[in-house]
Amino acid sequence: MNNHLWRKPPGKRFINDGVITRPTPDELELMIDILEEVESPEYDRLLEYAAARGATAVPRLAAILEKSQGYRALVVVCLLSDLGGDQAHAVLYETLLYRNWPGDDQLADEVALKLEKNGGLSAARLIAALADPRAEVRARAAWYLHWITAPADLPRIVEAVLPMAADPDAHVRDCVATVLRQVSDARAVPALMTILRQAQTPSHKINVLSAFEQMPDRRAVHEIVPLLKDADAWVRARAASALGAIGDEQALAPLLESIVDEPERTFAADALVKLDRFDHANDYLIAILEDDEQPTALRARAAEILGHSRDARTTAILRQCACGPDDRLRLSALVGLSKLGDPESMQLVVDAITDPVSWVRRGVIEVFTTLKCRQAVAPLIQGLEQMINSVDLYYVVMALRHQGDPRAVAPLQTLIDYTHPANVELLEAIHTTIAELQTPPRR
Repeated sequence: MNNHLWRKPPGKRFINDGVITRPTPDELELMIDILEEVESPEYDRLLEYAAARGATAVPRLAAILEKSQGYRALVVVCLLSDLGGDQAHAVLYETLLYRNWPGDDQLADEVALKLEKNGGLSAARLIAALADPRAEVRARAAWYLHWITAPADLPRIVEAVLPMAADPDAHVRDCVATVLRQVSDARAVPALMTILRQAQTPSHKINVLSAFEQMPDRRAVHEIVPLLKDADAWVRARAASALGAIGDEQALAPLLESIVDEPERTFAADALVKLDRFDHANDYLIAILEDDEQPTALRARAAEILGHSRDARTTAILRQCACGPDDRLRLSALVGLSKLGDPESMQLVVDAITDPVSWVRRGVIEVFTTLKCRQAVAPLIQGLEQMINSVDLYYVVMALRHQGDPRAVAPLQTLIDYTHPANVELLEAIHTTIAELQTPPRR
């Protein structure tokens, strides 16, 4: 969308250096037309000029606003907001809800911000507009209702928008979903399910699925599962994430199927480990991992997921894969083992800090940027001396920062001397890490 609001008129022209006290319609419009900035001494002069007109100011500004667009309309909105009063607010709400010129969505946002600044949007006015026969008005009203977060207003807002889940206009339904997304009210679930069934575009589907992530409810599982096969990858990802948030075992089989269909993607795997009955997937995943005929990408994904299991069979098969010849599977098994946390498994992960394959080595080092392990400190320090790739070194530095062990300070200071000044990102990481390691921990 073109930015209509902030397109400034050319030139710098002013009527005179004083305040005009004998206003005429032509002078008011001229002052609006020649204004270049709404935050300027000239705007203050214009506001004073408008205020001097007393009771006639708002009707005159309303008339000017009716025939104005873009920056000119923005100036009038600012004047009305700063003048204040019921009469000015009525004009602002008219603009917020009913104007439909190019750029008016941007102008409506500015009006909403001004109304919020002056005491908040009126839930009553917006709710009343939900009954308007024009879809664009209903959509505007629903959209700005989601700006209202006062606890006292939320119950009546929910009551007002629930029936609109079946609105014939898709954009209105999407705005209603946005309102319901911000409330923790069980009554919203059936309405959101109704909206989801009617959603046609990826953005509308994602909006509702985001609501179920924030407000998980088992009743929605049967509506969400089919979206794991949606044509849009972002919808599939959001559907899996919503199922993971809900945590119901009904999603187990569909998520496992999604992992088989798209082993390169993580969304189904991430959701699977959040399910209440995750352990029921172990047999299936172990069978995949043990089957050499399965695609490597699928076996690798199974290895990463199984790291969340406490099954004794899982530990054995992951250790076996971590010592195998396949680089991709080896890294995934090491990532899985890092989640188990037992000393023998962690030792395998620590030993892989010096893996001969660079991308496996980097992946293992990256594990320690989020995982603390005292065994890893010495090999990481040794890596500072042996690695020459600046990307590897960056991850080693970040891993040492996360370990919080001051033994790394001296080697890091030495590394500064051997780092080229042009490698700004690495040098910044080293200096920040040294500073953090030298800071005594808070008690």
